[in-house]
This record gives sequence, structure tokens and C-alpha cells, in this order.
Amino acid sequence: CIGQSRWGKGYANEALSTVIAYAFENTGFTKLEAYHRAENRKSGRVLEKSCMHQVETVRRFEMVGEVPVGEVCYCIEKEK
Repeated sequence: CIGQSRWGKGYANEALSTVIAYAFENTGFTKLEAYHRAENRKSGRVLEKSCMHQVETVRRFEMVGEVPVGEVCYCIEKEK
């Protein structure tokens, strides 16, 4: 979470881009997933700016047999 006084300054985009780069460069991860509440469009914009794209669901929901109601799911895959 980022305090409201810090919104719109690019901190979330910078942090997410750094996490994605670190994960793909320093771990065995080949895919990262995220989701946000549908009403929180600004979080969706952060995910989109990081080159994540919308998908129908993510593993977190699949593992418990749930459908993401009210959530918007995204993923990004490591380039080969």
C-alpha cells in the first residue's frame, strides 16, 4: 500500500517494474500474476504500465476452485 499523499508520483510503477525485473533475472520464475478489485482502476493502470496483460483468472483462484468475481486478473511472462 502507498499512502494517498504519494499517489500519482510513479512510485507504484517504479516498484512493480523493479520487482518484475528482479524476479525474472534472479529467480526461476517465468510468469508473474496479480489481481486487483475491479473498482480500483488505478491499480489496474499500474499493472498495465508494467506490461502485464489481463487474463481470465490467476493461479490463486484456480488453486481453491474459485472464479475471480469482482477482481481483474493480470499476468506477465518472461521473454525467452
